[in-house]
Amino acid sequence: MTRQILCFAFALTGVVLTVGCSGPSPQPDSGDQPFATYSQSGASGDGAGIAGRLILEDGCVYLISPEFSERWVPVFRAEANPEWRDGTLVFDGEEYAADETVGLGGSGWEGSEDPLTIPESCDDSPRWTTWTVGPGDAL
Repeated sequence: MTRQILCFAFALTGVVLTVGCSGPSPQPDSGDQPFATYSQSGASGDGAGIAGRLILEDGCVYLISPEFSERWVPVFRAEANPEWRDGTLVFDGEEYAADETVGLGGSGWEGSEDPLTIPESCDDSPRWTTWTVGPGDAL
């Protein structure tokens, strides 16, 4: 009987440790990338689009659009694993060169509850929540 209790106690301890050590899924980490990211808490909704060219200026990626007089700070979904590599944006596994026009599907950042990570080098330009990225102005 003592052996059965001991085996049960070890099995229960293993279950408790396994459950206790598992937590929420780790959030994607953009590391030292020169752009802002957010972690999407739900599905994206209907939005708008903005087209322009991405530039790296003073350690921050901005979108310059001929439609607007000001530049924008794109805020990319961290789950899309965005990267900035030698003047090229990698977003959801696709590459977009900085000298090409890109379309960003999304909406103006409304300071939602989703956590925002933004480099200190980015200024207070308006922010654009980016759900999708596509070539040209095709969104």
